[in-house]
Amino acid sequence: MAKRIATGVIGGGVFLWLTVWGGGAFAGLIAAIGLGMFYEYVRMHGDRPTAPHALLGFALTFVLIFFTLGEIRDRLKLDLLWAVTFLLLFIAVATQNRVSLRRLSYILVGAVYIGLGLHYFHAVRNVERGLPLTLWVLAVVWTTDTAAYFVGRAFGRHLLWPSISPKKTWEGAVGGLVAGMAAALIAAEVLGLPYRALPLFATAALVSIGGQVGDLIESAIKRSLGVKDSGSLLPGHGGLFDRFDSLIVAFPTFVWAARMLAPFLWP
Repeated sequence: MAKRIATGVIGGGVFLWLTVWGGGAFAGLIAAIGLGMFYEYVRMHGDRPTAPHALLGFALTFVLIFFTLGEIRDRLKLDLLWAVTFLLLFIAVATQNRVSLRRLSYILVGAVYIGLGLHYFHAVRNVERGLPLTLWVLAVVWTTDTAAYFVGRAFGRHLLWPSISPKKTWEGAVGGLVAGMAAALIAAEVLGLPYRALPLFATAALVSIGGQVGDLIESAIKRSLGVKDSGSLLPGHGGLFDRFDSLIVAFPTFVWAARMLAPFLWP
């Protein structure tokens, strides 16, 4: 537990510092997290990160993180997206299916899941008032994770999904949801975000649930591959995928919910 707390304090401090700093420092942080997560994802599958199809997956992950559509030069990224997908499929042909379509498909799914998940994180940070919005989402997700862990340990009796994650309980999930919604209100006040109460709580609930679903998705991946942690980079936490699995679902969920519910009021 001491190792977990120390890693969380130091790593979380660096993460928040670079997030607040923004600009190139934040872009570098997101790129490092995304490529690190994809590296762990490839290793979990027992594949070589230096294999040609894996290298294409790294490239696709990076492109999707910073993917935008707008000016002509931005559309070159769309061209690259198509080219990487084409090359992945061509590898199956060139190797006469020694590298199978099934083996290639996990690369494509992982790159899209990780790359676009972090794309939304990067996009939220870079919109107007992006920093307080980003900190608001982080407050909801991290409070949810922390509360779910401690409430589950103290009061957990009914397993949430034992075949996927044998330690998670309904009590922990509900406790995390309630705490996340409370954190949403406190964070909105502290960060000076003008809000409408009902849409704020609805958005927070969706973000909290999305984060917990992201955790379950990663648990399902690890369970199917027979691994305990995605890596060992973060003592007490496992790997980058273990630490950021919630955020790559929570940020897309926040963007979609904010569009529909408009929880915040701008002058």
